[in-house]
Amino acid sequence: MLRFVELFLSFRGRVSPQVYLLATVGIFSLTTVVSWLAYTVGAPIIASLAQAIMNVSVLALGAKRLHDAARSGWWVVAGLAFILLVATIAMQHVVDRNGLDPADPVLAQRLQAEPGMLMPFFTATIIASVMVTMVLAALKRTPGDNRFGPPAPG
Repeated sequence: MLRFVELFLSFRGRVSPQVYLLATVGIFSLTTVVSWLAYTVGAPIIASLAQAIMNVSVLALGAKRLHDAARSGWWVVAGLAFILLVATIAMQHVVDRNGLDPADPVLAQRLQAEPGMLMPFFTATIIASVMVTMVLAALKRTPGDNRFGPPAPG
């Protein structure tokens, strides 16, 4: 149990590319299933909690992957900024393309009634997230010890 918490919630140490990819895909898949089940039974707070834990876990894994390449974990913020920039541009595209007014009080209802409008937003955000994940996974490992500790197994 301690290793699980350390892997997913600690920002210290190093993680190999293989463990990074498996853990990232695993936490994303688990969160997707838990969120879907929570929304299905009418418990959106559980879905929000699962998504918050996933976000922290993905940031922690990214920081440890950067540590394995002898880089500061703070660089994970650059990846997050890229994803948020792509999401913002994609959402602006959705707004412009569909003639939506962000100040419209019934905007959320309209988006719920026509969820297909959000497909460009979701698609762009997922592609950006996969790109950041692949860049982190492709970073060259530092052989031996570095300032972040000994190499992670794998």
